[in-house]
Amino acid sequence: PNSSKANMASRTLLYSFLEYLNSLKSTSDKAEAIDSISAQIQEIFEIDTSPENFQALSYSPVGLSEIFTAGVDALNLQHFEESLSNARLNPKFDSFVSAVQKKGYFEGAEEGSIEYLQRYSKLVNKFKEKAAATANSSSSTAAVEEVVPAVETNAEVEKQAEEYKSQGNAAISAKNYLEAAVLYSKALKLSSNGPNSHIYFSNRAA
Repeated sequence: PNSSKANMASRTLLYSFLEYLNSLKSTSDKAEAIDSISAQIQEIFEIDTSPENFQALSYSPVGLSEIFTAGVDALNLQHFEESLSNARLNPKFDSFVSAVQKKGYFEGAEEGSIEYLQRYSKLVNKFKEKAAATANSSSSTAAVEEVVPAVETNAEVEKQAEEYKSQGNAAISAKNYLEAAVLYSKALKLSSNGPNSHIYFSNRAA
């Protein structure tokens, strides 16, 4: 099934390319050369521009150029030169490249060759992925750090409220009712909707 799907994708791409070549003829003085290239593609890959293939493979009226542009935008792609320039803005990039080079990543590829540049582009992409993952991890850590102090603060507030309640209970035992009411009010002021607020209300009412 996967092979069949891949084959269909390849045939669709080839058909789209044939349509693209045909669209160039109206603005080119190389129409005959374009026809020749198109004929060779059809012969080599055993595909033609028949009505049957149009129905099965064409995305008309959207052409290959529009599909390509949409794909580049959707994937947020950059040319190698631009992608490399952006990666070099990160101070960790050079050390990353150096570490990869020491592992023999470029071995067998002449510097400046297409193969070398292709490997370099994969390296740049891998670095960008790692940098993005690190940034996301840092953001998550920062978010947790913002939440934890808030939780700790709430716990401290509840602890202080409980302390006022205990002092209020002690004042009740000593029959210092006014002082007890003040202490329960302080507890309520700190934790009016806390887990023990109903006790503070009850004790103060008593």
